[in-house]
Amino acid sequence: MWRKREVKRGLVGLVMVVVVVLVMVFGMDLRLQYKGSLEVGLAKCFAGDLDDSSVANASSLGTPQAYGYTLEDVYQRAVAGTEATAGGHSLDPSVNTTVPTMHTIDELYGVVKKYLPDTGQTTSYTATFGEDHDYNPAGAQPSYTDNVDGTISDNLTRLMWVKDGNSAGCNSGVTLTWEAALSFCENLTYATYSDWRLPNSRELMSIVDYGEYNPSVGKTAGTPTYFTNTKTSYYWSSTTYAYSTSYAWYVRFYVGRVGGNTKTNAYYVRPVRAGQ
Repeated sequence: MWRKREVKRGLVGLVMVVVVVLVMVFGMDLRLQYKGSLEVGLAKCFAGDLDDSSVANASSLGTPQAYGYTLEDVYQRAVAGTEATAGGHSLDPSVNTTVPTMHTIDELYGVVKKYLPDTGQTTSYTATFGEDHDYNPAGAQPSYTDNVDGTISDNLTRLMWVKDGNSAGCNSGVTLTWEAALSFCENLTYATYSDWRLPNSRELMSIVDYGEYNPSVGKTAGTPTYFTNTKTSYYWSSTTYAYSTSYAWYVRFYVGRVGGNTKTNAYYVRPVRAGQ
Protein backbone atom coordinates (compact mmCIF):
# COMPACT_ATOMS: atom_id res chain seq x y z
CA MET A 1 0.00 0.00 0.00
CA TRP A 2 2.80 2.37 0.93
CA ARG A 3 4.67 1.61 -2.34
CA LYS A 4 1.56 2.30 -4.46
CA ARG A 5 1.20 5.72 -2.86
CA GLU A 6 4.84 6.56 -3.55
CA VAL A 7 4.55 5.49 -7.20
CA LYS A 8 1.37 7.55 -7.58
CA ARG A 9 3.05 10.61 -6.05
CA GLY A 10 6.05 10.13 -8.34
CA LEU A 11 3.85 9.98 -11.43
CA VAL A 12 1.93 13.09 -10.38
CA GLY A 13 5.21 14.93 -9.78
CA LEU A 14 6.53 13.85 -13.18
CA VAL A 15 3.36 15.02 -14.90
CA MET A 16 3.62 18.38 -13.13
CA VAL A 17 7.23 18.80 -14.25
CA VAL A 18 6.27 17.98 -17.83
CA VAL A 19 3.38 20.46 -17.69
CA VAL A 20 5.64 23.21 -16.28
CA VAL A 21 8.25 22.58 -19.00
CA LEU A 22 5.60 22.66 -21.73
CA VAL A 23 4.11 25.88 -20.35
CA MET A 24 7.56 27.49 -20.24
CA VAL A 25 8.44 26.42 -23.78
CA PHE A 26 5.12 27.28 -25.38
CA GLY A 27 4.70 30.38 -23.23
CA MET A 28 8.06 31.73 -24.39
CA ASP A 29 7.15 30.94 -27.98
CA LEU A 30 3.83 32.74 -27.58
CA ARG A 31 5.59 35.74 -26.02
CA LEU A 32 8.05 35.87 -28.89
CA GLN A 33 5.27 35.60 -31.43
CA TYR A 34 3.28 38.27 -29.63
CA LYS A 35 6.33 40.53 -29.40
CA GLY A 36 7.05 40.07 -33.08
CA SER A 37 3.44 40.65 -34.05
CA LEU A 38 3.26 43.77 -31.88
CA GLU A 39 6.42 45.22 -33.39
CA VAL A 40 5.27 44.49 -36.91
CA GLY A 41 1.83 45.93 -36.14
CA LEU A 42 3.32 49.13 -34.75
CA ALA A 43 5.81 49.47 -37.58
CA LYS A 44 3.21 48.89 -40.23
CA CYS A 45 0.57 51.04 -38.57
CA PHE A 46 2.92 54.03 -38.35
CA ALA A 47 4.09 53.40 -41.91
CA GLY A 48 0.55 53.21 -43.24
CA ASP A 49 -0.03 49.49 -43.84
CA LEU A 50 -2.25 47.16 -41.82
CA ASP A 51 -2.19 44.24 -44.26
CA ASP A 52 -0.45 41.21 -42.71
CA SER A 53 0.12 39.71 -46.15
CA SER A 54 2.61 42.50 -46.88
CA VAL A 55 5.10 40.84 -44.52
CA ALA A 56 6.54 38.10 -46.66
CA ASN A 57 8.50 36.23 -44.03
CA ALA A 58 9.29 36.11 -40.36
CA SER A 59 12.68 37.74 -40.86
CA SER A 60 10.96 41.10 -41.24
CA LEU A 61 9.20 40.82 -37.89
CA GLY A 62 9.93 43.85 -35.77
CA THR A 63 11.77 45.69 -38.56
CA PRO A 64 10.15 49.05 -39.37
CA GLN A 65 9.23 49.19 -43.04
CA ALA A 66 7.93 51.94 -45.33
CA TYR A 67 4.74 50.59 -46.86
CA GLY A 68 2.84 53.82 -47.47
CA TYR A 69 2.62 57.49 -46.56
CA THR A 70 3.85 58.53 -43.12
CA LEU A 71 2.70 61.37 -40.88
CA GLU A 72 5.79 63.24 -42.06
CA ASP A 73 4.54 63.00 -45.65
CA VAL A 74 1.12 64.32 -44.63
CA TYR A 75 2.68 67.12 -42.55
CA GLN A 76 4.95 68.27 -45.38
CA ARG A 77 2.08 68.20 -47.87
CA ALA A 78 -0.07 70.32 -45.53
CA VAL A 79 2.69 72.82 -44.71
CA ALA A 80 4.75 73.04 -47.88
CA GLY A 81 2.65 71.30 -50.52
CA THR A 82 5.39 68.72 -50.98
CA GLU A 83 4.24 65.64 -52.89
CA ALA A 84 5.57 62.36 -51.50
CA THR A 85 5.89 58.86 -52.95
CA ALA A 86 4.09 56.09 -51.12
CA GLY A 87 6.71 53.93 -49.47
CA GLY A 88 9.38 56.54 -50.00
CA HIS A 89 9.78 57.28 -46.33
CA SER A 90 11.57 54.77 -44.14
CA LEU A 91 10.91 54.40 -40.45
CA ASP A 92 13.95 52.22 -40.00
CA PRO A 93 16.27 53.99 -37.52
CA SER A 94 19.27 52.53 -39.32
CA VAL A 95 18.23 54.58 -42.35
CA ASN A 96 17.22 57.76 -40.54
CA THR A 97 19.68 58.03 -37.69
CA THR A 98 19.72 61.79 -37.26
CA VAL A 99 16.65 63.22 -38.98
CA PRO A 100 13.23 62.45 -37.45
CA THR A 101 10.82 60.96 -39.99
CA MET A 102 7.58 61.92 -38.33
CA HIS A 103 5.64 64.65 -36.56
CA THR A 104 3.29 64.20 -33.64
CA ILE A 105 -0.48 64.01 -34.02
CA ASP A 106 -0.72 67.40 -32.26
CA GLU A 107 1.58 68.98 -34.85
CA LEU A 108 -0.37 67.42 -37.69
CA TYR A 109 -3.68 68.60 -36.22
CA GLY A 110 -2.28 72.12 -36.02
CA VAL A 111 -1.57 72.38 -39.74
CA VAL A 112 -4.64 70.70 -41.19
CA LYS A 113 -7.36 73.28 -41.70
CA LYS A 114 -10.83 72.82 -43.14
CA TYR A 115 -11.73 76.34 -44.21
CA LEU A 116 -10.38 79.35 -46.04
CA PRO A 117 -10.21 82.39 -43.75
CA ASP A 118 -13.62 84.06 -43.42
CA THR A 119 -14.04 87.63 -44.64
CA GLY A 120 -14.81 88.97 -41.16
CA GLN A 121 -18.13 90.45 -42.32
CA THR A 122 -20.62 89.89 -39.50
CA THR A 123 -23.20 92.61 -40.25
CA SER A 124 -26.35 91.85 -42.23
CA TYR A 125 -27.23 94.22 -45.07
CA THR A 126 -30.38 92.56 -46.41
CA ALA A 127 -33.37 90.56 -45.24
CA THR A 128 -32.74 88.08 -48.07
CA PHE A 129 -30.88 85.06 -46.75
CA GLY A 130 -27.63 84.02 -48.43
CA GLU A 131 -25.32 86.99 -47.95
CA ASP A 132 -21.82 86.72 -46.48
CA HIS A 133 -23.10 87.48 -42.97
CA ASP A 134 -25.25 84.32 -43.01
CA TYR A 135 -22.28 81.98 -43.39
CA ASN A 136 -19.67 82.33 -40.68
CA PRO A 137 -18.30 78.87 -39.80
CA ALA A 138 -16.54 78.96 -36.46
CA GLY A 139 -13.47 77.18 -37.80
CA ALA A 140 -12.92 79.84 -40.47
CA GLN A 141 -12.95 82.96 -38.31
CA PRO A 142 -9.79 85.10 -38.54
CA SER A 143 -7.36 84.04 -35.84
CA TYR A 144 -3.96 85.58 -35.18
CA THR A 145 -1.16 85.27 -32.66
CA ASP A 146 1.10 88.18 -31.74
CA ASN A 147 4.56 86.61 -31.44
CA VAL A 148 5.82 89.64 -29.49
CA ASP A 149 8.83 89.94 -31.77
CA GLY A 150 7.39 92.24 -34.41
CA THR A 151 5.58 89.44 -36.25
CA ILE A 152 2.02 88.10 -36.44
CA SER A 153 1.12 84.47 -37.16
CA ASP A 154 -2.12 83.64 -38.97
CA ASN A 155 -3.48 80.54 -37.25
CA LEU A 156 -5.54 79.54 -40.29
CA THR A 157 -3.13 79.99 -43.18
CA ARG A 158 0.01 79.30 -41.09
CA LEU A 159 1.62 82.39 -42.61
CA MET A 160 3.75 84.82 -40.63
CA TRP A 161 3.53 88.56 -41.31
CA VAL A 162 5.44 91.66 -40.31
CA LYS A 163 3.21 93.36 -37.75
CA ASP A 164 3.88 97.10 -37.88
CA GLY A 165 3.45 98.97 -41.15
CA ASN A 166 5.97 101.59 -40.01
CA SER A 167 8.65 99.11 -38.89
CA ALA A 168 11.89 98.32 -40.65
CA GLY A 169 10.22 95.08 -41.77
CA CYS A 170 7.81 97.15 -43.89
CA ASN A 171 10.52 99.47 -45.21
CA SER A 172 9.69 101.96 -42.45
CA GLY A 173 6.39 102.74 -44.14
CA VAL A 174 8.07 104.01 -47.33
CA THR A 175 6.62 103.02 -50.74
CA LEU A 176 8.54 101.06 -53.40
CA THR A 177 8.11 100.17 -57.05
CA TRP A 178 7.08 96.55 -57.69
CA GLU A 179 10.55 95.23 -58.51
CA ALA A 180 12.10 97.17 -55.64
CA ALA A 181 9.43 95.65 -53.36
CA LEU A 182 10.38 92.15 -54.55
CA SER A 183 14.05 92.78 -53.83
CA PHE A 184 13.38 94.40 -50.48
CA CYS A 185 11.42 91.40 -49.21
CA GLU A 186 13.84 88.83 -50.62
CA ASN A 187 16.79 90.52 -48.89
CA LEU A 188 15.01 91.32 -45.65
CA THR A 189 16.21 89.97 -42.29
CA TYR A 190 13.68 90.79 -39.61
CA ALA A 191 12.85 89.29 -36.20
CA THR A 192 15.75 86.84 -36.81
CA TYR A 193 14.10 85.46 -39.99
CA SER A 194 15.65 85.86 -43.42
CA ASP A 195 13.16 84.02 -45.65
CA TRP A 196 10.69 86.85 -46.15
CA ARG A 197 9.02 87.46 -49.50
CA LEU A 198 6.37 89.64 -51.09
CA PRO A 199 2.98 87.92 -50.64
CA ASN A 200 0.99 86.75 -53.64
CA SER A 201 -2.41 88.33 -54.26
CA ARG A 202 -4.43 85.65 -52.46
CA GLU A 203 -2.16 85.70 -49.43
CA LEU A 204 -2.42 89.48 -49.20
CA MET A 205 -6.21 89.33 -49.53
CA SER A 206 -6.38 86.77 -46.70
CA ILE A 207 -5.63 89.42 -44.06
CA VAL A 208 -8.30 91.85 -45.28
CA ASP A 209 -11.22 92.22 -42.87
CA TYR A 210 -14.25 93.04 -45.00
CA GLY A 211 -16.17 94.06 -41.91
CA GLU A 212 -13.81 97.02 -41.50
CA TYR A 213 -12.50 99.93 -43.57
CA ASN A 214 -9.99 102.77 -43.26
CA PRO A 215 -8.04 100.50 -42.89
CA SER A 216 -9.71 97.17 -43.73
CA VAL A 217 -7.98 95.03 -41.10
CA GLY A 218 -9.23 93.60 -37.82
CA LYS A 219 -9.63 96.25 -35.14
CA THR A 220 -10.19 96.66 -31.44
CA ALA A 221 -12.02 99.86 -30.46
CA GLY A 222 -11.32 101.29 -33.91
CA THR A 223 -7.58 100.59 -33.83
CA PRO A 224 -5.89 97.79 -35.81
CA THR A 225 -5.39 94.88 -33.42
CA TYR A 226 -2.63 92.97 -35.13
CA PHE A 227 -1.59 94.74 -38.33
CA THR A 228 -0.72 98.04 -36.74
CA ASN A 229 -0.03 101.19 -38.76
CA THR A 230 -1.57 99.68 -41.88
CA LYS A 231 -1.81 102.38 -44.53
CA THR A 232 -5.21 103.09 -46.06
CA SER A 233 -3.62 102.78 -49.45
CA TYR A 234 -2.12 100.30 -51.92
CA TYR A 235 0.09 97.31 -51.06
CA TRP A 236 1.93 95.31 -53.68
CA SER A 237 1.47 91.60 -54.19
CA SER A 238 4.03 89.47 -56.03
CA THR A 239 1.44 88.41 -58.63
CA THR A 240 1.74 89.80 -62.15
CA TYR A 241 -1.40 90.91 -64.00
CA ALA A 242 -1.70 88.30 -66.79
CA TYR A 243 -3.72 90.56 -69.12
CA SER A 244 -0.95 93.15 -69.11
CA THR A 245 2.35 91.89 -67.69
CA SER A 246 3.65 95.39 -67.07
CA TYR A 247 1.03 95.47 -64.29
CA ALA A 248 0.88 93.63 -60.96
CA TRP A 249 -1.97 92.96 -58.52
CA TYR A 250 -2.37 95.10 -55.41
CA VAL A 251 -4.72 95.30 -52.42
CA ARG A 252 -5.95 98.70 -51.35
CA PHE A 253 -6.38 98.53 -47.60
CA TYR A 254 -8.82 101.42 -47.36
CA VAL A 255 -11.71 99.11 -48.28
CA GLY A 256 -9.92 95.89 -49.27
CA ARG A 257 -10.24 96.47 -52.99
CA VAL A 258 -8.11 94.31 -55.29
CA GLY A 259 -6.84 95.55 -58.63
CA GLY A 260 -3.86 95.90 -60.92
CA ASN A 261 -1.59 98.76 -61.86
CA THR A 262 1.71 99.44 -63.56
CA LYS A 263 4.75 98.04 -61.78
CA THR A 264 6.51 101.40 -61.88
CA ASN A 265 4.07 102.81 -59.31
CA ALA A 266 5.31 103.04 -55.74
CA TYR A 267 3.17 101.14 -53.22
CA TYR A 268 3.59 99.85 -49.67
CA VAL A 269 4.86 96.40 -48.70
CA ARG A 270 3.91 93.89 -46.00
CA PRO A 271 6.35 90.93 -46.17
CA VAL A 272 5.26 87.39 -45.42
CA ARG A 273 6.95 84.08 -44.75
CA ALA A 274 5.81 80.50 -44.39
CA GLY A 275 5.03 80.03 -40.71
CA GLN A 276 5.41 76.88 -38.57
